[in-house]
Amino acid sequence: MDVISLAKKMRVDFTSFIVDVQAETSEGEHPHVYTFFKVIYHFEGQGIDPAKLMKMVLLSQERYCGVAAMLRQAAPLAYEVYLNGVRIDN
Repeated sequence: MDVISLAKKMRVDFTSFIVDVQAETSEGEHPHVYTFFKVIYHFEGQGIDPAKLMKMVLLSQERYCGVAAMLRQAAPLAYEVYLNGVRIDN
């Protein structure tokens, strides 16, 4: 939700936005717990400044997203950003 809000404020207009989350769990004894999370942001659209996308995601991850803050307490959390199928380096 915060990425959409930031996009409106920063006047970033995309045609599609999908968020995928991958996670790893511990091996061995039960209960299995999460040991790593990765959030993958997929943006589609034309004329989008990749730097603005990275800024939006960075603000979300480090300041606004309560879910990311909570997950980070349990295990390391990484993220990747893609624009039209091409990864943007962070």
